[in-house]
Amino acid sequence: MKEGHGRLRGGSRASTVAAVLVTLLLPASATAFEPLAAMDGGGGLVLPLGVAIDGAGGVYASEHMSQRVSRFTTAGVFAWALGFDVRPGRRRGFEVCTPATGCKPGSPGGRAGQLGFPGGIAADRGGDVYVSDPANDRISRFTTSGAFVSAFGFDVVPGGGKGLEVCSHVTGCKTGDRRRSRRAAQPPGLYRQRWRGQHLRDR
Repeated sequence: MKEGHGRLRGGSRASTVAAVLVTLLLPASATAFEPLAAMDGGGGLVLPLGVAIDGAGGVYASEHMSQRVSRFTTAGVFAWALGFDVRPGRRRGFEVCTPATGCKPGSPGGRAGQLGFPGGIAADRGGDVYVSDPANDRISRFTTSGAFVSAFGFDVVPGGGKGLEVCSHVTGCKTGDRRRSRRAAQPPGLYRQRWRGQHLRDR
């Protein structure tokens, strides 16, 4: 029993280390992907980390290196992509690009609708798409037409600082507070108590 538990803990430790390396190293090496991403006129995927289906014929991919979310049909036809400055030309902030406008990699950051190396993605039955935003420590919500709705996380409203908050275009958004998120997710002593309980049961 103890031996099996040890293997599980070792595997969990290895997975955690791998996840940390991906989070820390990939954003830092984003420039290595820029030549490939720059050729993208729309629909080209560079390191997609998540995919979701909305049940209405839409398939969504989160593009970790291109700072975008792209929508396709179930037949694989590119429809649009959302992000910051994703249309060729001058910087416009949050926007949606299409095959008609052309597309380019977005700009990472913490403003409303802006993505910071997006990861997981999911769609609900109500027509909304949710994107995990690791660099901003928040979850962003968009409509299936590409409009930004809101984001939630710890201290994501400028001037707020009140714990778990929801930000929008109206309030403005900023990068969440990772330290406060960790403290709230793991109260002091709780992990030690759980580990002790598991250790006693295995013995």
